[in-house]
Amino acid sequence: MSEYEITNKNSSTEIVDGQAMLVDLQTAVSSYCSMNPTTDEERKSLYNAVNAPAHRLSEFIGQTITITDVYVEIVQITNEQTGEVTEAPRIVLFDGEGNSWACVSTGVFGSLKKLFAVFGTPDTWSNPITLQVKQIERGQGKRILTLVAV
Repeated sequence: MSEYEITNKNSSTEIVDGQAMLVDLQTAVSSYCSMNPTTDEERKSLYNAVNAPAHRLSEFIGQTITITDVYVEIVQITNEQTGEVTEAPRIVLFDGEGNSWACVSTGVFGSLKKLFAVFGTPDTWSNPITLQVKQIERGQGKRILTLVAV
């Protein structure tokens, strides 16, 4: 088993198990995507939007977006103060005009679960759904993004 050193932006060095990295790369990703691209051009468009979304959802607080599709994957987040690694949902929302908004947010994830329970999943929608991006306070300086149907 080989190990590699990776230096992150905080100049701390982490020892990574290279074999585990390859297994992780070859393992199916835990994700949900409402899109079903059928052409290479559609696949490229989806990949580019998921890999480098056009917008951060947090920059649209108080604004409305009209979504047609959703992508969700589980990512690992490291707490900078404690070093604890936890899993969180990374979400990309899409409209029908090629725009995409990304966030890592349990609040938005909870909103989507409720939205899907009431409206169904995006592949069943007859029309796009307009949502307002909101931020709510959860005490102790914690803020959570959420979505409100408008």
